Amino acid sequence: GDCVIRAISTATGKSWDDVLDELTEIAHDVKSVPNNKECYEVYLEKNGFIRCKQPRKDDNTKYRGWEFLDKIKKSDTILCHIGTHHIVEIKNKKIWDTWDCSYDCVGVYWIKSK
Repeated sequence: GDCVIRAISTATGKSWDDVLDELTEIAHDVKSVPNNKECYEVYLEKNGFIRCKQPRKDDNTKYRGWEFLDKIKKSDTILCHIGTHHIVEIKNKKIWDTWDCSYDCVGVYWIKSK
């Protein structure tokens, strides 16, 4: 249940506690819970991440996580919806999560380029 906090924490270098505190402040403002989309989208925008549409191949099929890694720059930091999993971090062309979700489809993502 903490994948949003965990992914943001590793992507930003902030502690898990600090991310939770900041998301909780936003949650009070938007009247939601800290790991809801309404909260973390505000958080990501405030922290310089840009929201991108779900990537599609030329034939309009979806990318699997492992395929998407080939489409991004190594220097990019990405937070991404993948499969039924809520959100993961992609950094250095690697999916950082507690389990291997690279076979699932990539959805909407947020990018912060260097």
